[in-house]
Amino acid sequence: MNLFRNLIMSTALCFTQQTSNAQDTISVYIQNVDFQKNSGIASLYEVVNYPYLHLVNKSIPLEYRIPKKIKLISYKLTFNGGIYPVWEGDTINVVFNKQTGSTELSRENNNLFLFYEYLSDNFYKKYVSPNKFEEDKASSTSEFVNYTESYYQQKDKIIKTFFNGKKLPLLHLILKEEIECQKLDSYLSSKDRDSLINKDSILSLYKNIPTSLEKYGSNYYRLDINNLNYFFTQKDFPAFLSTDDFNQAFITTAQKYFSKEVTEFLLMLKLWNFKKNSNDVNMQSAEMTLNYLLHSTLDTQYKNMATQFYIDYKKALKTLSNLLTAKLKTYSGKVVELREVVNVGTPLFMDFWATWCGPCIAEFPSLDKVSRANRNIRFISLSIDEDEDKWRKFVKERKLDIKNTFLLVGAKENLLANTYSLTDVPRFIVFNAKGECVSSNFIRPSEQEFDVMLKKSLILKSEE
Repeated sequence: MNLFRNLIMSTALCFTQQTSNAQDTISVYIQNVDFQKNSGIASLYEVVNYPYLHLVNKSIPLEYRIPKKIKLISYKLTFNGGIYPVWEGDTINVVFNKQTGSTELSRENNNLFLFYEYLSDNFYKKYVSPNKFEEDKASSTSEFVNYTESYYQQKDKIIKTFFNGKKLPLLHLILKEEIECQKLDSYLSSKDRDSLINKDSILSLYKNIPTSLEKYGSNYYRLDINNLNYFFTQKDFPAFLSTDDFNQAFITTAQKYFSKEVTEFLLMLKLWNFKKNSNDVNMQSAEMTLNYLLHSTLDTQYKNMATQFYIDYKKALKTLSNLLTAKLKTYSGKVVELREVVNVGTPLFMDFWATWCGPCIAEFPSLDKVSRANRNIRFISLSIDEDEDKWRKFVKERKLDIKNTFLLVGAKENLLANTYSLTDVPRFIVFNAKGECVSSNFIRPSEQEFDVMLKKSLILKSEE
């Protein structure tokens, strides 16, 4: 399972009570078929994909065997942990679980249950189980492709057989989409991905997916378009990109390959992820994404939601007060806490580096220059080296200022390292006089606009 899949799979659904547009709705019926003939309130949610994945609560009082009509803008409902496709005129039979207080889907006249039982008996047991290791055993690209194509052709054949003569066109379409998405995901997550696919072939696979994101785009589809855009961004921008450059490229790539609706979905998702991973993201990247969404054709309610995501992101940023217990070691070998080397009420610039990092060392002259020019800002350099003797020898040979140079104690487990995921250096983190994080991945001191950006960021953040 690749990094991008993990990223989106770990993103929680955003629960909202907002109302959706009344236009272009479908009508379905919820019917209480509780075997004890209990009445109750059915608690379920409509799954809405666009412009971001969220749930709209539906609480429906139900009498026994009296169906209630509800209107939806999507084709998905979720209750008791499952997500179920529905269609115009569909009847969803439910029962009440008194022990858990939940609403559950009944098996009575349920085509989805019947389909998955049929698929299990005729596909998974007869075809998948005997061949379940074939994909992993594939010794060449051609073997992998042959197995993958055969797998999904067989699954498609089983689905066509089940739906033959049944008047369930939308359910068939939804399940067809799921197959195409799973097939695309198999290629995207393959260890031989780069040799298997290029942009043209992957776009051809993507175009086979008969979906409408707003209506019934499955979780596989959402996974795939996110993975696809990362893939295309890496292909179109193969050179190393900074966080901000990659985010700009991500937006550009989405606009190039996807529809307006898909682009808006991808960026709403990205802004949501910024909120969940606030200290791994440059504030400029979050602002860039928000700016695109605010200038899009999104409805006002969704622009307001994007703005709220950004506000929540800023609130989630760690403040300096949360980090003051981080352990550092001085040149003399004394262990101190961060609180002992910073000045409360003074802006702070932290430079993370290592003795083995050429780009870090190349920044020393520029860092020394800007620190001398900004006496009102506290500059400290923090090494992530694990070899203390090597670090101390380097500091001595380079004649670094020992008053501003420290070693992270237990670099991998250090509070600062964990908070900011310090796996790559150089890395620069800036706090204003209030102890608020201006940026967790600031530009390098050698960059031409550094002075202007530093002062602008500190002033803007302080005045909010």
